[in-house]
Amino acid sequence: MKFSERIGIVPPLKELSLESMPPELRAGLWDVTRMTFFEEISGEYDYLSQKGEMLSEWIWFYHFREPADEIPEKGRILLAEIRSRFFHWNWHEVYDFVEYLCGLEVSEHPLNISAGSHSYASLCNEVLAREMAILRFVDLKLVKISDEIEISEIASSTSSSYLSISEHFKKALAFLSDRKSPDYRNSIKESISGVEAAARIVTGNQTATLGNALIQLQKTESLHPALAKGFSNLYGWTSDKSGIRHALIDGDLEIQQNDAHYMLVSCSAFANYLVASRAD
Repeated sequence: MKFSERIGIVPPLKELSLESMPPELRAGLWDVTRMTFFEEISGEYDYLSQKGEMLSEWIWFYHFREPADEIPEKGRILLAEIRSRFFHWNWHEVYDFVEYLCGLEVSEHPLNISAGSHSYASLCNEVLAREMAILRFVDLKLVKISDEIEISEIASSTSSSYLSISEHFKKALAFLSDRKSPDYRNSIKESISGVEAAARIVTGNQTATLGNALIQLQKTESLHPALAKGFSNLYGWTSDKSGIRHALIDGDLEIQQNDAHYMLVSCSAFANYLVASRAD
């Protein structure tokens, strides 16, 4: 918080709505984008380096989906073209672009892009947090989460050292964060499956259902009955004949974004808790 905010002269920032893209947020995202990807092709060189050519071709072909022979040949003109688009895009187009570049940074093509000691996603998250945006990068996806604790729990579950856990939560996150075609029902399926995977690991029973594993954990791991009952009820919601895991039938309750968000956060936290209890 700035000095002027602490003494009440300037009101502190309030959390932004999803659609908000104030100048400070856009400028911050542009600066970390420019520094990470375009710094070396925008300075003293009139013509693009090999890296600059490759980067621009990837952007034009895969993201813009425009003819690559329209790419400006001079670095400063190329930067000006991308900057102009960036500052004229709608809010969601800016997020589309930074999410694309985030994946580009870690892909296996020979760009060798580096942002020093910080990854591009981390730099973007610093800007998003500073400007009170409700999005953060988690596992290279922008996710609508405003609580840093929620972010930490999801990040832990998607990066679990146990592949069976991390894969379920990565899929849950991908279904939830797909802005073009989100699949909340399958996101919930994957979230509860992530908990089931964690329970199987902790109990050592690779064929147990979550319900059976929770009963076993109450006996062997001192899992509080109320906590076990809560997740057993959630599992029941997803597993009964009209539940999430079964095919859609007439009269099914419509699944909303908030449902999938709640399940992803809750299941991530519980899976992390189970794995941590095993380590203890």
